[in-house]
Amino acid sequence: MIVLVLKVMSVIETILKIVAVVLGLGGLVWLIHYTYARTRIKVGTGISTLLPSERINLDIMENIYIKNNQRHAWKHVNRYYKKKFGKRISTEDACRITEDFIQETVAKINEKYPQAELCPDNIFLYSDCPNYKDASKSYNGQSYDCGVTGLSFAYYILVQISNEYDRNMNEDILANVLFHEYAHHIFRLYSGLRFPINRKKLFINYIDECFADLMCFKLMNKMPKEAAEILRYKYESVYHSKNMYSASNTHPSNHFRIKVLEYGKFDQRLIKMIADYINTIKGREYIREKEIKEVTEQIEVFMQKHPDIEVQFSL
Repeated sequence: MIVLVLKVMSVIETILKIVAVVLGLGGLVWLIHYTYARTRIKVGTGISTLLPSERINLDIMENIYIKNNQRHAWKHVNRYYKKKFGKRISTEDACRITEDFIQETVAKINEKYPQAELCPDNIFLYSDCPNYKDASKSYNGQSYDCGVTGLSFAYYILVQISNEYDRNMNEDILANVLFHEYAHHIFRLYSGLRFPINRKKLFINYIDECFADLMCFKLMNKMPKEAAEILRYKYESVYHSKNMYSASNTHPSNHFRIKVLEYGKFDQRLIKMIADYINTIKGREYIREKEIKEVTEQIEVFMQKHPDIEVQFSL
């Protein structure tokens, strides 16, 4: 009997190993195909109210991620009320407070800058920091492929502590963040998987950020000097950035982003400026003429396909 059981277990173990190998090989084939299929740079759009044929559907994992970040924001609002008023509120009340905050914020921005007509139904308050102290200082926006935008909890705190002197400027900062994310929905470059960050991905990340910075101030009808001053105020007086020259895999340095706004144009010369900037960080010819040509070609294709969307423009 024991021998029979051992034989059965051995057969089951062999079957499981075969299944694991098949799944592993299948996953590897899919990964190679998926990566190869998306290695060329292409232009896409997330929000697609103008371009429904290109809308990217909300997948299950993104939905879970969004809901989880919303719950973090509700928890932090609860903590804020406990600290300020000495009482806790229900999750339902925290949810209502965040929704009211978004409605009021969007209404003020639309009144001040009616060009874009932001929709509050596509915006939510979020936090990707479980810790309240960290969340209160984490100023971020998120544009999701499904077309919704996240505004981080830190901006809720910023509005609560604003006085009359800086309230107007903080409204401009909120407009800057939401219009910046809105611009990502209008125009975005894609290339391969999100990770790892290779030269092409780094290049298009920086182009996307510079486009969004410029487009958001175009929607706000700001001149280059005004736009640069708002961004400088945001980094220095709100974010309290310690190193204006620090760059990441997703964003160029604050100093370079201000320089882009002072230039005030999204055109082929700016694409070359971004390539040169990366090459000063990563080394000569990290971004080659090959990548520059591919990007400019895809932008031209997008412009021909969608003449209603102004991609090359000046502030």
